Amino acid sequence: MRRARGARALLRTFGESSLDLELLCWIPEPVLRGRALDSLNTTIYEAFQEQAIEIPYPKRDVYVQSLPERTADG
Repeated sequence: MRRARGARALLRTFGESSLDLELLCWIPEPVLRGRALDSLNTTIYEAFQEQAIEIPYPKRDVYVQSLPERTADG
């Protein structure tokens, strides 16, 4: 059976606040990997901006219950 050469997007797992996807694509020569990855990432980034898709970043809230008392020399 011959493998298809098109790109594939796979849903790998559900993250803390994300859907973790894996994008598979094929290139003719391994030496082209860096350029292909840059081009692919740039294209995805620009498409997200055009569609106003924001990448969620984790937000952490820190609550301070009490602070240590200050001493005269500190």
